[in-house]
Amino acid sequence: MDVRSVLAVRGRAVHTITPDSRVEDALGLRVGGKPPPFMVVQGGMPVGIVEERHLLDHCLQREGRSRAEILVEEVMSTQLIIAEPGDEIAGLAAAMLRRDIEVLAVVEEEKIIGMLLLRDLMRHQIELLTAEIENLREYLSSLQDAMMD
Repeated sequence: MDVRSVLAVRGRAVHTITPDSRVEDALGLRVGGKPPPFMVVQGGMPVGIVEERHLLDHCLQREGRSRAEILVEEVMSTQLIIAEPGDEIAGLAAAMLRRDIEVLAVVEEEKIIGMLLLRDLMRHQIELLTAEIENLREYLSSLQDAMMD
């Protein structure tokens, strides 16, 4: 299964912010009370990611500085996984788990076309494996029926 098929079902809107934006700006763009993950872009390409955990961790560590003084580049993670639509999800999910990365950018022709969360990839894999298990059960059942005849 490739990224394109997962993106079609589970793709997330891409929220972008620049490295020179203020943390206050990111917190002001909350969706349902929680800031979404932001792709930090420079020149249209991802250079980092800012998730809620980055904002909270760094805001707590920067006592004495207001959110208006802290730049996104100070809190962003530069550990990125960038996928293309044809990439296989199993390998990407494994890499995300190994590197403790929760969000990946999907890029096509040097343009960000989507974002996927690790849980999106895992849910998709679980659904595929569950369907495969059911198919195997049906196949085994049909073999048993054929042997009884």
